[in-house]
This record gives sequence, C-alpha cells and structure tokens, in this order.
Amino acid sequence: MGRLNNVRIHKSKIRLTDLRKIPEKERALFVLLGHLVNELNVLNKTFYLCSQFKEEPKWRTHAHISQALVFARVLVGKLYEGWELLRKGYFESQISIRYDENLNEEAKEGLGKLKQYFGRDNLIKEIRNNFAFHYSVEDAKSVLGHELNEEELLMYLAENNGNTLYYFSEYVVNYALLEAIVKGDPGKALERLIDESAQVVSWFNNLASGIMVHITEEYLLGSDGRLTLEPIELGQLPVAEKIEIPYFFTSEPA
Repeated sequence: MGRLNNVRIHKSKIRLTDLRKIPEKERALFVLLGHLVNELNVLNKTFYLCSQFKEEPKWRTHAHISQALVFARVLVGKLYEGWELLRKGYFESQISIRYDENLNEEAKEGLGKLKQYFGRDNLIKEIRNNFAFHYSVEDAKSVLGHELNEEELLMYLAENNGNTLYYFSEYVVNYALLEAIVKGDPGKALERLIDESAQVVSWFNNLASGIMVHITEEYLLGSDGRLTLEPIELGQLPVAEKIEIPYFFTSEPA
C-alpha cells in the first residue's frame, strides 16, 4: 500500500434553521447515526492500528495485544448499541416504513444483513453482555480452573500508572473471550472476531450513510437543490501499515 498524495475531503455547513426543520424523530436519528458511525470508525481504526507491532521483545507483544483487545471489546459493545439505536430510533419510530424503499442499494443490503445478523444468536451480543460493558465474575472463575500458561501470568509495574499493565488479568479475560468464540483455537477465535466485527461495521456504515443521505436530500439542500461543499486538501497522509500506537509512553521531553 503506497502513499496517497493530495487527499481531499469536503466540508459542508449545516444551517441550524434547516436542522430544526427536520421532524423531531428523524432529526434525533440523523444526529445519533452520525455519532454512532464516528465512534465505530474511530474504534475500528484504533483496533486495527493497535494490532500492528513488532512481536519482540515479549513485553511489547503483551502490551499491544492487551491494548488492541480493549478497543476490540468496546467496538463490539458499540456495535450492539448501534443495533439498539436502529431498533428504537428507526424501526419502532416507524421511520423505516417511509425510508426503506428510498434507500440506495448499499444501504438496503446493509439493512438486510443487519436484520439477519441480529435476528439470531450472534457473537456481538455475547461479547457485549459478557466482556464489553459488563464484568463476568463467573467467566473469570471458570477460566481459572483451566490449565493456564504460568509464563503469561505477569504484571508490568511502573511509577506512571499509564505504563502499568496487569497483563495476567488481560490474559485471563481474553482467554475466556477467545474460548467463547472458538474453543481451543485462540488464533481462529481472534480471526473471527476481527472479520465479523469489521463486516458489521461496514453494514452499519452503509445503512447509516443511506439514511443520512436521504435526510440530507429531503431537508438540507440549498435553494439550488445542491449541497454546498468546500474542498479541504489534506496533503500526504501516513500509510496505515506503518503506524504503530505505543502502549508505553512518557510525558517528559527528551
């Protein structure tokens, strides 16, 4: 993956008077879908970037895996909360009755995939309930009965709290997490977690974009029927594969 030159984004200003013209339920959905997508994209990018690191020395691996899976658990929890937002703010509000047929094809596909996924038992819900937003005492008790690798039961202690890592805790919790996904194969479990969460993120992005485009076209276009766009040149951006987010840091200048 090479460098991209002259990357461009576009800024569009929303007038408060136009925002207030949107019916209350649709306005709330418009705001919260944007908020949801922002959170999902930040967490998904950070999870990806935290997963990139040199594997040696061992303390580096421990720190980076712990950091990456913190973001992974929060991301999965937010995905479930995103479905709850759709359930209450899109389906139960009956906005979906008017909007479904007007969505673009990508949004319709995302909607169908999300309904199918969350309409049955799924990995997102299980992780959200037991590992993301709740602390399962029972899972912790259960894992401690397994044959754990004592070489992984470590603490990294520092004067700076930000550099302290109780790795043994992450090892135990993540062991339980990965066992809940695929028993006896942590590599396959992690691969499924990454692939499945990324897929659900993409469905949310496609559906949210379709709904927000429809609201924008109905209420926020200018008198000429167009959206005012101001280009912003970002210049040369760093390549994702070359970014590493450190766990250990210092606030003292060199």
